[in-house]
Amino acid sequence: MRVNLLHALGAEQSPAPHAEDLVLDLGLEPVISACAEGDPVVRDVMRATLLHPLTSASDIHFRQDVMRDFMEHPALLRSLHDITTRSLGAEREARKHIWGLTDRPESRLHSSVELLSLLLDFLRELRKVADSNTALVGSAGVSAFLAATSADLSDEYLEQVALSLDSMRFRTGIPATVRLSPVNGIIDYRVDQPPARQGRLREFFGTLKRSPWVVTIQPRDEAGATALRHMRDFSLNDLADTLERSATHVQRYLLLLHHETAFYVGALNLLHAFQRRHVPTCFPKPTDSATPVLAFTDLCDAGLALRGQDAPVTNDLDADGRSLILITGANSGGKSTFLRSVGLAHLLTQAGLPVPARTMKVSPAPQLLTHFKREEDASLTSGKLDEELTRMSDLIPDLVAGSLVLFNESFASTYEQEGSEIARNVVLALTRRGMRVIYVTHMYQLAEGLAEMHDESHLFLRTTLTPDGRASYRLHTGAPEPRSNGIEMYDRVFSSAAVWPG
Repeated sequence: MRVNLLHALGAEQSPAPHAEDLVLDLGLEPVISACAEGDPVVRDVMRATLLHPLTSASDIHFRQDVMRDFMEHPALLRSLHDITTRSLGAEREARKHIWGLTDRPESRLHSSVELLSLLLDFLRELRKVADSNTALVGSAGVSAFLAATSADLSDEYLEQVALSLDSMRFRTGIPATVRLSPVNGIIDYRVDQPPARQGRLREFFGTLKRSPWVVTIQPRDEAGATALRHMRDFSLNDLADTLERSATHVQRYLLLLHHETAFYVGALNLLHAFQRRHVPTCFPKPTDSATPVLAFTDLCDAGLALRGQDAPVTNDLDADGRSLILITGANSGGKSTFLRSVGLAHLLTQAGLPVPARTMKVSPAPQLLTHFKREEDASLTSGKLDEELTRMSDLIPDLVAGSLVLFNESFASTYEQEGSEIARNVVLALTRRGMRVIYVTHMYQLAEGLAEMHDESHLFLRTTLTPDGRASYRLHTGAPEPRSNGIEMYDRVFSSAAVWPG
């Protein structure tokens, strides 16, 4: 039995390198918390899935289609998740009473029979849900899952399983066949099919009939009792192993379904959190392209939106074909927020989730990496620039063509000429090898030097002010400027009549 609600059959995912940096730098925790709504399973599943990004457009479309089905039929998702939640709870409770009494085959067999009998009821519930919803859904993932559930868990099959489990309780003894070895040892133990049940009274009186082939072990015959116990163990060992594997298979199936439905529960929670704050959302249009694709309208920082009560300022961008986006402007003008918004939008897109934007198209990145400024090393074992260079060196082995690297005020811990030269070499080395870079900086020498190259694959954005001198938190295309709007900000705060030389 397969689930495949998160991935098409055969799809592969790899964990994002430097995942903890992504969580910290992009501010991922508010997104995960909004998805979880206090549910630890949903939290763990969402975190793991966001940090195992899909890298092909077809896999992203597959997951988006599944989510659209659950958005249209949330009761179906709730039913599937509720059944698996109750099954896992019942399993934990049953383990307290039926599991692990001893490690003898007879005890292991009994535990597996009782556990499978318990889980069989939940499989029946799943089949009923599948039968009543198959005609309602349209995605490849949900349709295939419900169809397979209906086919694999038919009434006839479930009834046969129930009868087989009941027979393995061996109420009238264990029918077994053995062979004698050339030296009269007992070999080739095999449990035979027990006779069909004939009613409890007939079974009871049937056990009292004496057969001429019955051997009775005397109460004080310890050797005989030991030999009989060994015969029972040898007879049941293979059957106990088989039943344990079957129980484990069913447990893993229900657990996997629980985790995969938990992802979509978290996805709907996230969507509702955006809606409560009047944040527009859309499913991005992923495209596998040899050249970079990135364009959106009204994109905001998902983490910032979820921390507040109202929708934050949004930005538009058309950066198709651009390998470098360099952002300059005043401090506290929205540069870092814009950078986080793009990084989070990539993670959400590559998890198959909606993004906080009206429209978005994007080419998935095989790797998403961040290099944000850090606080000074408290141990004083290295300088800040050394720490930045070390972290950059750590990123290099994970870089492949098409990777997206987000820099936030990197290499600014030294004087501007040296920092600009380091940053320029890093940026050009990455872009010339097919990587994409978005770089936030206040180093004018870096920005000016890259602008003077007049490279059509470079895009320059800068922060803007409102007419009264306040930060608009919106970015627009424009050549870098050798100023940071400090005078305008001083005028707004202290004196609108201040006169400055020059």
